[in-house]
Amino acid sequence: SRGAAHATFVETDQAARKTIQANAGTLGTTERITVAAHSATSLPAGPTFDLILTDPPYAAGSGTLVTKAIASAKWLAPGGWLAVETERG
Repeated sequence: SRGAAHATFVETDQAARKTIQANAGTLGTTERITVAAHSATSLPAGPTFDLILTDPPYAAGSGTLVTKAIASAKWLAPGGWLAVETERG
């Protein structure tokens, strides 16, 4: 999210969403973010993004589920980049 014109955060945990909003407030960037209360494995159709950074739980197959949800919702713009963080090792 550093240097981005806009960032959308997808988070199911209410406390985490509040923390994201508070951090954006501290940084003076609340107008440049959206915090969506969705599961990353079940995304609604919506805008497309040039860059998507994912950090799913490290359960087996979670990265695949998130990647499939992004593809199904058509969130990744043509020529965009998708990075999926996985457990070390």
